[in-house]
Amino acid sequence: MAKQKWLKTHEDAKNKTIFYLKQNFKLMIRPEYPILIDNKYRHQYDIVGFLDDDVITYYEDETSLPTEIPIRKFLRMSDRELVYSEYKGLLDEHVRVVIEIDNLTSHTHTEHAIADNIAKEAAYKTFHKDLRFIRLLKEEVNGKENDMLKYMYDNVDTKLENLV
Repeated sequence: MAKQKWLKTHEDAKNKTIFYLKQNFKLMIRPEYPILIDNKYRHQYDIVGFLDDDVITYYEDETSLPTEIPIRKFLRMSDRELVYSEYKGLLDEHVRVVIEIDNLTSHTHTEHAIADNIAKEAAYKTFHKDLRFIRLLKEEVNGKENDMLKYMYDNVDTKLENLV
């Protein structure tokens, strides 16, 4: 029963964060962004964001003209389709924001800092170093409305300044 409550509060925090991002930033959001680890796909990142008008540009061969595919198309794919898509590597290059949601009681303050650095480095390795990595605490996101808005401003808005 406790695991179900934890999952519900985690899902609530994720949904509130997605709503906040869509209201305040020009981002396309993909919750539960799948990646390959040891040739198996897993949900690795809680929320991944792309710029609203971003496209993937690729060339069929050296002599062809460029083809553009809107990233929006990939966000509707199932996890399995996305992770095994021939364009997944190109899509990963366009990730602008990675948000991980954790709970306050899962680690000590020092362990949170260590976990943040490990998760940030893993995101940089998976995608690229130009993305913004944000770790949020679900208790803060799920808090009272005014407190939550201040928390989001302090922890999201300032980190997403000058994103473009």
